[in-house]
Amino acid sequence: MSKLNQWKISSIVLGACCLLMIYKGFDEGITFTYMKASMESTTMHAELIRDLIEHEWMGLNKEEVLSRLNAYAESRPSEIIVIKEEPQENAIYFDSYKFCFSNQKLVKII
Repeated sequence: MSKLNQWKISSIVLGACCLLMIYKGFDEGITFTYMKASMESTTMHAELIRDLIEHEWMGLNKEEVLSRLNAYAESRPSEIIVIKEEPQENAIYFDSYKFCFSNQKLVKII
């Protein structure tokens, strides 16, 4: 094989590698954009649901909120839903949500 042919093959291989890296960069950029939009949408919907529950349940007593949360968890036996009552904090944890109480009445969901 002549030096010219080796140079041509090397150039083709390096060119193909560069094209592959450019494609990979664009693909990761597009994937990141869609992932970011999806996360923002999911966060927005979670906040909307939290605000809706907070609005509808505002002022309910602790026992009634705990009863509703337990009933929901029991209706979904295939999922593991953690419900934890914290008397020191005057709160109930429902997975990642914290139901805050004052004078045994629901005042906020965080």
